[in-house]
Amino acid sequence: MIVLKLLLLFVALPSFAQDLECNWTSGEKILKTEHIERLVQFTRNDPESRLVLDEAMHSFGINDTKELFQFIKICDSGNDHAGAAFPKFETYWNEIPSQEEVAEQIEEIKLKVLRDMRPNKRLVFWDEYRDFVSYTILNYSSICISADRSLIQAYGTFIHELKHIGKIDSAPHSKRFLDLYEGPKDYVNKNLLAPGGELEAYKAGFKAKIKASRSREHSQDGSATNYFAQLPYSVQTAFNENGELINQEELIKFILDEQGYRSKFENEYKEQLISLHNQVVQESNFIIRLHNSWVDYFNRTQKPEIKTRLNRLKAQHAENTKLKERYKERLANYWPELLQSEYSRVERPPEALARGGDASSSNGKAKKYDEVHTPEPTNRPKSHASIELSPRVEEGAQDSLYP
Repeated sequence: MIVLKLLLLFVALPSFAQDLECNWTSGEKILKTEHIERLVQFTRNDPESRLVLDEAMHSFGINDTKELFQFIKICDSGNDHAGAAFPKFETYWNEIPSQEEVAEQIEEIKLKVLRDMRPNKRLVFWDEYRDFVSYTILNYSSICISADRSLIQAYGTFIHELKHIGKIDSAPHSKRFLDLYEGPKDYVNKNLLAPGGELEAYKAGFKAKIKASRSREHSQDGSATNYFAQLPYSVQTAFNENGELINQEELIKFILDEQGYRSKFENEYKEQLISLHNQVVQESNFIIRLHNSWVDYFNRTQKPEIKTRLNRLKAQHAENTKLKERYKERLANYWPELLQSEYSRVERPPEALARGGDASSSNGKAKKYDEVHTPEPTNRPKSHASIELSPRVEEGAQDSLYP
């Protein structure tokens, strides 16, 4: 009787190999905690995958795998990828109101930024100027996995995307990007090999899948060997049957050419150029408004320290103008059509800044831009967030920073 019960139990349970090939959400389109738990169970059985999970959980700012549910979702049905990671970068500018005890004010601003930051966010850039600070926050928002994947495919995607999240710890910087990358080809090579980049992610994902398929419960029936044989030839050449990478060049060729990442990276480089160019314009917006908001106060008081502040702001604006031109030159080298009239919009900056003149002109008034002018400095907004990536190359100061 006992033998019969055990036999019936064995027949009723699907084999481990069949489990690997079943749909990871059991055909459901709504994600449940049990679906994520299936992936976590695989991860816990492999020390390397467990380390990837731990690093990603640290980036998400969580301690319990049950909290992963808020950061994982089903990919939109319109997407054809297996999964995706969604880190976001947000840049802010914050005025330093007084020229007395500047260091203390900067420290107070920074402490407030850190105090208000959620656990899944990181401060990646902090730039201090005499009149304002600029900082960028990296937001580890989520990953998605396609609902139509088998359990082993979803597991590989899970590790792949978590590798991105766990290792990404920096953001593009508008004042360093042009010197860091010489052009699209340089961007492709450096981003492929970067921590948390596609090479590391593909290596971790394939290794996890191959090792899972070779687990002891089903290796005797040959299914592990069959799974490895189903992999693309270049992947079989890159890895051995134990999941160890033995030919990195083959994996790189697979990523760049077969998976199309060469063109994806080149397009990403273009988008970064546009976005960072526009970010320089946005910073100029902030400087222009900051400059204009102090003009009336200076005209009323003629305080020399205010004139010094205005001249510093004009100098910073001039530096941004030079940087903007460098971005335009780089874009023109590779994508001149982006600077055509249908993409770009030219708007002149305020004349007092454009000509480099003093804050007060011959008629005792500084020129205003788009009527953005606040009489009292204490009533200004103190911080502005950058806008989302725009396909348009913004050439002049835009009135787009206010929420």
